[in-house]
Amino acid sequence: MLLDTVYETGRKKAFLYGIMLIIMTAFSNILILVILFYGGHLVIDEEMTIGDLTSYVLYAITLTIGFASIAGIVNQTTSALGIC
Repeated sequence: MLLDTVYETGRKKAFLYGIMLIIMTAFSNILILVILFYGGHLVIDEEMTIGDLTSYVLYAITLTIGFASIAGIVNQTTSALGIC
């Protein structure tokens, strides 16, 4: 039936979107951890100030939030195109 096809397509889409969110969240958290680890070593070696490290971490967080927003917009756009 057509309803079964629509259900399966929606289920697959939701599953893949969930996988994408998990990967993006893990990647952004690992990125911030690496920045803090390496930046911490630079602060200890006095090659960077704690203020510079804080600014860089905030920039990285802002960037990852932007990528997450783009992913959400792409998801909504594909859903809207599927309705047509």
